[in-house]
Amino acid sequence: MEPISRIDATEGVLYFRGLSVADLTPHRDFEEVLYLLVHGDLPSSAEHGAMSQALTAKRQVFIDRLDSFRMTRERSGTPALELLVEAMDEIKEELSLTPYDACLTFVACVPIAVALDYRTNNGMEFVEPDAHMSHAANLLWMLTGKKPSSRDIHDFTTCLVLHMDDPDNPSLSALIDTLGKGGSLSVALTEAIREHRGRLHHGAGAEAAKMIIQCRDSPDIREYLRDRLLAGEKIYGLGHRIYRTLDPRARILRQMLRDRLAAEDPLPEVIERVASLGAEVLSEHKGIVVHPNVDLYNAVVYSTFGLPSSLNTDLFALSRAAGWMAHILDVLGAERV
Repeated sequence: MEPISRIDATEGVLYFRGLSVADLTPHRDFEEVLYLLVHGDLPSSAEHGAMSQALTAKRQVFIDRLDSFRMTRERSGTPALELLVEAMDEIKEELSLTPYDACLTFVACVPIAVALDYRTNNGMEFVEPDAHMSHAANLLWMLTGKKPSSRDIHDFTTCLVLHMDDPDNPSLSALIDTLGKGGSLSVALTEAIREHRGRLHHGAGAEAAKMIIQCRDSPDIREYLRDRLLAGEKIYGLGHRIYRTLDPRARILRQMLRDRLAAEDPLPEVIERVASLGAEVLSEHKGIVVHPNVDLYNAVVYSTFGLPSSLNTDLFALSRAAGWMAHILDVLGAERV
């Protein structure tokens, strides 16, 4: 079986189970790619339907505990996503779940936790998931309270799929290391989430969005980036620990951003200037060659769905839960049923 994911650093290609992510995103939804990561092959029509039905059914686990999550959240101030992670061991034991079913329950419930946090923090009523919607469509529905268009569902699905796994990152290392030391599902996911929130990991997308807005408002982008670097601050969205060319996810999101924004919107051009001028500044002052990575685009793309950059890290976690599931089952040697 092909590895869960791998990167061709020179060509700039990300593979999920041997299939290029760029080939998956135009036609495959979250449920199909989740099946691919977990089982190693794309699903048949029947298997796709079964995966969709399973995710729908397992969302009820969170809904059944909604009042408890709400009360604990209000009392402690702990985000619902973290409460869900802490509760997974108890849920697994209470419902006698296999590792597969426990992980699938987590994947199904993360969007509800993220939506609960977002809407509550912004003074909006909680929106329950719709059993007739896909995973991606449901998330948009629960976050915005509006039925998403087919175009938004397609584009948002692409965003989620692009971030479903990465073979070498701090959150995955924390997850695998904790499991290897005998840590439970809740403990392993807690460590993964902790690493995931770091500013140089997936917190970088939100930081990049702030930086881009500052560049847009600056009279001289190159000078702003140079001053930022000389002040010891990071130029977010450039460079990658593995890719030696343009991050393939960045390539897809760059085009999506241009397609989704009006032709007269200056933001895509601002981002391209950040990419080129930032590369010049880093070459001049650090002697390194860099290319855009996914962080340069993802939070800005999410903003075209009406979602703030503050959601970026949780949206990453929501996608990455799929890859975490596949890796957990690999480490445990668990059956995929």
